[in-house]
Amino acid sequence: MTEITLIRQDKKIVGFRGWNHAEYGEHGSDILCAAISAILQQGAAGILEYLNIPATYSTNNETGFLRLDLKTPDEEKLKKLNMTIHSYNQIVYKKKREIKAILESMAVMLDQLRKQYPKYMKIFEEEAN
Repeated sequence: MTEITLIRQDKKIVGFRGWNHAEYGEHGSDILCAAISAILQQGAAGILEYLNIPATYSTNNETGFLRLDLKTPDEEKLKKLNMTIHSYNQIVYKKKREIKAILESMAVMLDQLRKQYPKYMKIFEEEAN
């Protein structure tokens, strides 16, 4: 079963984690797992590539783990971009509407899948520290 946690701060998504394979079909050809992965990766790509925000992002294909964290920037990327935490936070603040659109759309799509396949995925929400 795939489990997804949406991390919120002041009702806004500031990160997410997904892990485990859905096990709806055979490993490697599970269409539900592929759909979940595509939705999560689209959310991450929207933040990282389209908005160019150097958020922390990590994956593990074997475990089905995928994580994006807007609250904690990728330190290596910050150094390469000659960016401080303060300038990172300013970019996130300036792009808050775009971030919200990308991540809330992702959450809607995941919830639609969850309603169709409740035995194979769960969505949790937690408050950011």
